[in-house]
Amino acid sequence: MLMFLTVVGIVVLIIRQIIDSQKISSLEDEIQKLWRSIQRLQQKTPEDAVSPIPAPAQEKPTPPPQFPVTPSSPYSERMEPRTDSTSPPPVRPPIPSPAPSRAAAPESKIPAMASIDWERFTGVNLFSWIGGFALFLGTVFFVKYSIDHGLLSP
Repeated sequence: MLMFLTVVGIVVLIIRQIIDSQKISSLEDEIQKLWRSIQRLQQKTPEDAVSPIPAPAQEKPTPPPQFPVTPSSPYSERMEPRTDSTSPPPVRPPIPSPAPSRAAAPESKIPAMASIDWERFTGVNLFSWIGGFALFLGTVFFVKYSIDHGLLSP
């Protein structure tokens, strides 16, 4: 029994090593891509870089048009439009935000059902089942030993 558990343990360790080496190699490839991307960005000249948006020129505020006021009745007085020395600041048109494209839609975070998470299986489930089975065997052999030596009556 001990030999069987040893062989199973070695097989599990080998499988885990293979999975980890594949993950490491994929991460190393991704790091290389990022380094190349960084080097390309550093090699660009400042003219190639994105320049900040220039501030719009300050326009001289135009006074509101003055329309002649016609009296609606003979008793109303002609009112002159009020001119304030402080005029409100010019209103800037809102900057339109880019419309979201379908290509930028977030991908589904639901993993495919066919893939098996071997790391979780070996790290959590497999050893939990092995431990539970070992506990069960220990209990069975303890009860058998107790009955054989007269500690428990059948």
